[in-house]
Amino acid sequence: MRAGQPTGRWPRARVAVPVQLQINGRTVRTAVVWFAVHAEHSAWVYANDAAAGTPFTRINTRPGSIDLASSEDAPVQSLDRLAGERLSHRVQAGTPLVQGDFEVIPDVDRQQSVTVVVDSGAVRLQTRGTALTAGNAGQAVQVLARGADAPVTAEVMAKGVVHVGR
Repeated sequence: MRAGQPTGRWPRARVAVPVQLQINGRTVRTAVVWFAVHAEHSAWVYANDAAAGTPFTRINTRPGSIDLASSEDAPVQSLDRLAGERLSHRVQAGTPLVQGDFEVIPDVDRQQSVTVVVDSGAVRLQTRGTALTAGNAGQAVQVLARGADAPVTAEVMAKGVVHVGR
């Protein structure tokens, strides 16, 4: 008997291994043998359900045990790297924290209240507004200034601050 190598992502819950039955060096039969795999591993899991958009700082976690073979994504190894990130989708208590659960929080987010700065010569005006699109420093976003009828394009300067007319 000669067993081949499993292919694809490893570990995974079910694995097919090609097996050849040989007599005097000649293959007389080939079959596929399936195996169930369970790879127990300690990892961080969610202590509570959490909604998409929840900042990591507001998420409760606890140590737990997961089956790496059943996981579609790599578990988060260090919670420190999640500072400044948020959930990209809803999660349930008891499920592992995986890399694909998180996204970086932009400097300006949709529907966020922002400071709108306008310079005109030596005069600097400042008001509040609402970002209609998300972006990071140096990127253009659409903003509706307080009392305005139409949005304007502004450049993101810093967290929560945009500049019009640059």
